[in-house]
Amino acid sequence: NWKGKIQGPLGKILLGSCLVLFLIGVLLVVDSYSAAPLLAFMVLSVSTMAFIKRGLFKDVDKLIWLRSLTLALLVCSLGVGLIWAFWVWYDERYWDTEVKVEYYDLLECENIYANATFKELLANSTLLDQFIADGEPFEDCGAAYIVWVSPLVFSVVTLCLALTSWFVLRAEKRRQRLKQAVKVEPLAQVFMTLVLLAVLGMWVAASIASATSAVSDTILAMALLSLLTMVGIAAGVFGLSYMKSQVKQTSLGKKFYEFGTSDWGKGFVTVTMGPLFLAFLCLDMITQFIRKYTGLGKTIIDDTEKRSIFTKSTRKMITDIKQWEFGSVCTKGLIWGMFFFTVSIGVARIVLVFLSWLREELDPVSVAITTGIIIAVGIIMFLLPPVPGVPVYITIGIVLVSKVEDSMGFVGGIMYGIALSLGLKISAIFMQQKIIGEMWGSKSVAIRSMVGINSVELRAMRRALSEPGPSFGKVAILIGGPDWPTSVLTGIMRLSYPVMAFYSLPVVFLIAPCVVSGALLVKASAEGGIYESLNSLAVTLTVVVQSGSMIVAAQTLAKYAVKYEAELRAEEPDQEVLKLEQKKARKVAIAKELASWKHLSFPTKLLHITSVLLMTASCWAFQLIGTTLFVTFDITDSIDEDLNGDVLSLIKDPGYVALAAFGAASAWYFIFRFILGRRVGVKLLMTRNEVTPASDD
Repeated sequence: NWKGKIQGPLGKILLGSCLVLFLIGVLLVVDSYSAAPLLAFMVLSVSTMAFIKRGLFKDVDKLIWLRSLTLALLVCSLGVGLIWAFWVWYDERYWDTEVKVEYYDLLECENIYANATFKELLANSTLLDQFIADGEPFEDCGAAYIVWVSPLVFSVVTLCLALTSWFVLRAEKRRQRLKQAVKVEPLAQVFMTLVLLAVLGMWVAASIASATSAVSDTILAMALLSLLTMVGIAAGVFGLSYMKSQVKQTSLGKKFYEFGTSDWGKGFVTVTMGPLFLAFLCLDMITQFIRKYTGLGKTIIDDTEKRSIFTKSTRKMITDIKQWEFGSVCTKGLIWGMFFFTVSIGVARIVLVFLSWLREELDPVSVAITTGIIIAVGIIMFLLPPVPGVPVYITIGIVLVSKVEDSMGFVGGIMYGIALSLGLKISAIFMQQKIIGEMWGSKSVAIRSMVGINSVELRAMRRALSEPGPSFGKVAILIGGPDWPTSVLTGIMRLSYPVMAFYSLPVVFLIAPCVVSGALLVKASAEGGIYESLNSLAVTLTVVVQSGSMIVAAQTLAKYAVKYEAELRAEEPDQEVLKLEQKKARKVAIAKELASWKHLSFPTKLLHITSVLLMTASCWAFQLIGTTLFVTFDITDSIDEDLNGDVLSLIKDPGYVALAAFGAASAWYFIFRFILGRRVGVKLLMTRNEVTPASDD
């Protein structure tokens, strides 16, 4: 019992020790992960608020606590942000060369400039000019920038916490006012919105990686910590079990629950959460050991629990996992891993190097020719399914704005880039919808079957987009959905292109921050100063706008799918697709049977498990230690100067190990699918001839 006279203080000491060890760990990795202190601040801020609520204001009403917390966080955010902005403006502490060198010296960054120390650079204007001419060879000292910008980050993070607290406060007040008038509490809806915003922030970070890999890593980590922050606030104030029961009743919650209980969801969880689950099992074993041999915590009465190394709840979880169809879960986990690699690593790195090369090649070319080439390249990139629109817009900001700045000015160049990006987007919608979707996809029964044209989700999408007159749902889906799939699906469903194009025009509000961030990236690289700060803000705005549009699109589709589910299921199905699926049903059933865990031989099971482990390890390595596996390279860098003319030098030696693990896991997936296809064909032939097949093993 942790509430005893001895156990209570002991539990607090142990919990405090964990936080201290966490801080020590952060300090130990700060050389490799300069953003670690900022991420630690996010964790500790939420932990501190939880401790204050449970320790000092345990009996205070939730509304009073949330109102006071919101006000305090807002005051801190605005105060620190304004003081920092005034300090930068009044003392001219912009992130320029002199400030950089000063911070490099303060933090004792590695000095690879052989001619002088940092202090000598500051004191000698000639050396400082040479330092600038050499391209500032210390720019990889990320800790210096983190220290300079940390007050602004503190202000932004605190503002996000204040907004989160305010949203929860509004939802709780509405819940108490409505009481039983609604089935789903507004609090659960707000919570789902915030969580999805954090998750989609990770997706946008992966998209931004196609233009600037260094910034996206920090954004991805911040988004992940934001997700944990939202869960922590909800669990601390209202209880995790309560939130779980309420979230399941929301439209998005129902869809997530359906996904999570499917083999696709289980495969996704296996690859993305596998290492965390192993860590959870270790902690659970420690918990059970303490309960059994020290008498602390929950009293163990049941004999089965006394013999078990896991707690009762974890044993139930393991029992549920044992019921999974591991044959299907493993193959779908491998597909998720390949999807992650394709979007976040493969496409991002390839597009990054290509755009860097394109930028250098277009440098001496005229504006007219540059514009024409950018249009051609942009259209081609839009027609590639894995490539999102974000890197295209950022590239236009980087290449074109600086090119036309002399004739149009900086602001005029940005407007030119935004207009060109919007034109590209509308043109791409035409090609994706009318050519790929309508002329090709809609005429193919196999493609209509593959995309699930008879599914409730696609029927909900068609209903939302087909409603007459202006509709917020149309705009939300068209500008918030993924570029290529959304437009192609509208073509397969044979929707009106003029209507789709018209309601896609608000995408300009998503394009503008991307173009601005690209233009500011060039300015920051050439002039530094205030442009460094503005570029960071523009990238942050890009993440917020892109993630927000995706969240609205997801909510709209979920709302239509849940609200009109009965009507959508009653709609007349695509008869050609229905006949094809009925014809393939026998083949699908045989494939499912042969791929099931109980019919797989021991070597196949071992290869399945090994491949999933390799895929999981490689994906986590790509994400957590990306700078160890790959050279940090941005679109403004030079292939000749930064990669010595060799594109493969982008991959470090450990990167080849991670790529080999990923390649081995992917190879086994395709080998297994090939063998499975052959076995399915043989069994179908034997079934037609009414011959009993031999045992699979």
